[in-house]
Amino acid sequence: MTQNNKGPLIIGLTGSIATGKSALTSILKELGYYIIDSDKIARRVSEKKEVLDQIEKEFGKEAIKDGQINREYLGKKVFGNEENLKKINRIIHPKVYEEIIKSIIPGINFLDIPLLFETYEEGKSYGLKFNEIWLAYTPEEIQIKRLMNRDKIDKDFAIKKIRSQMSIEKKKELSDLIIDNSGSLEDLREKVKKIVKQKEKEYENFYKKTQI
Repeated sequence: MTQNNKGPLIIGLTGSIATGKSALTSILKELGYYIIDSDKIARRVSEKKEVLDQIEKEFGKEAIKDGQINREYLGKKVFGNEENLKKINRIIHPKVYEEIIKSIIPGINFLDIPLLFETYEEGKSYGLKFNEIWLAYTPEEIQIKRLMNRDKIDKDFAIKKIRSQMSIEKKKELSDLIIDNSGSLEDLREKVKKIVKQKEKEYENFYKKTQI
C-alpha cells in the first residue's frame, strides 16, 4: 500500500500461540503494508548501552555477558519473582513504547504485539492507542494440534503451554476483527486480501470524517 500524508491509523495485530499471527503479519507485509514489529523493537532496545547499564546496576555484573543481556541469568532472577519482573519491565518497557510511538507514520500502521491484551493498559499509559485490533484466531483444538506438530511435544504439554496464556476465546471477545485461520495458508492469504480491500474503503471514509 502507498502511504500518504493522512493522519496515522493504528491497527493492532495479535493472536495466541499457534494461531498464525506471524503468518497474518507476513501476508500483510507481502501486500505492501507498513508493519511495526514490537518484538524487534524490544530486542533493539535491550541492546542499547544505557539499558544494559541500568540492568547491570539493578541485577549485578552477571546480568550482562559479552555486551548483551545474559538471558539465562536474568530468566532465573525473574522466574517466579514478580518484583524482579517489574524491575526489568520498568527499565525496558518505557523505551520500547517510546520507539513504537516514534515508528508510527501517516496512513495505516499495523502494530504487531503478541501480548497486546495482556499489556493493553500499560501501553495506554504510555500513550499508545489503537483504532482497531485484529486477532488471528483458531479454536483451541486446532491450536493444540498445530503446537504439537510445530514443537514436537505431546498433547498434555501443548495444552499446558496454551492455557498459560489468556484464552483465545477471551481475546476473541475483545477484538474488533476476527480472522479465522483454521484452514491453509492459502486460505488465510485469500481471506486477508478480501478483508484489506474492504477495509481500505472504510479507512477512506474514516479519513474523510476526521477532516470535516
